[in-house]
Parts: sequence; structure tokens; C-alpha cells
Amino acid sequence: MEKSDLRVIHYDDLPLGGFAGIVEKRMALNSDQWPDTKDRTDISHGLDDFIYLASGYFKPNEDVPIHPHKDVDIVSIILTGNVGHKGTLGDGTVIHSPGLQVQRAGSGM
Repeated sequence: MEKSDLRVIHYDDLPLGGFAGIVEKRMALNSDQWPDTKDRTDISHGLDDFIYLASGYFKPNEDVPIHPHKDVDIVSIILTGNVGHKGTLGDGTVIHSPGLQVQRAGSGM
């Protein structure tokens, strides 16, 4: 990789996003999965199968509805508090901080 190919993205400059009850700073969004991010320079575009990375939090007393994931592994790291996280098959649990959960959706990565 050429030095000119490198760029530094500062955490404070990352775009704020999220959905439902989640607020997050999106660090990596693979442009194959999210085509509208292709020309963005304020985020990373991921590395091969590593397609999404965000740091976030839940709004107090808010829920996230069931939503689909296809053929990915979801890694949730809980630094503070507790989060109930389960898939459409009902698999899952409450993750207590500090805690980690790995879920496979479909065939995973």
C-alpha cells in the first residue's frame, strides 16, 4: 500500500447514524452492501468479509424491532449495562457488561 493510499479517520468526525433505539458512530460500511457509501471518505469501506463496524448505545427505554441479517456473524460487545439480544429463531440471551455475544446468521462470514 502506498503512503498516499492511507488516510486517518478521526472518531469525532465519524457520521452519527442508527435506527430504532440505537445511536451509533459508523466506522466501516462495506460499499458492496451499502452502495450509497461508495464515494464517502468519512468512513472505512471494510476489509473483505468484514463489512460493518459501529460504536453505539441504546436510547433509554427503547427497543429495536426484529430485523433481518443474512449470512453474517454479529459480534456484540457490551461495555456498560445489560442488553437483551436474540435472533428471529429465539436464540439469544441478556448480555451483561462486560460481555460479548457472537451470533451467526445463515452461513455466517
